[in-house]
Amino acid sequence: MEGKRLTSHEELWEWKRRLEDELGEWVSDAWAQASAMHICFYEGWCKEKDIATARKRVEKLVKEVASLVEKGKSD
Repeated sequence: MEGKRLTSHEELWEWKRRLEDELGEWVSDAWAQASAMHICFYEGWCKEKDIATARKRVEKLVKEVASLVEKGKSD
């Protein structure tokens, strides 16, 4: 992605929208799951099943982003 450092939540959400354009609409679902897990970390609302469901979606997003980062290093 350009090696840019994100310095605000707004920039992070802009970056998420760029990922959606590049990788597909599924990014929005994975992002929402990650955001929910962030909230649950502080509130303690989630149960094991919630975490397992979110983990599958978020892992895919993390792997795709890692691949983009690696690809950018080799370009």
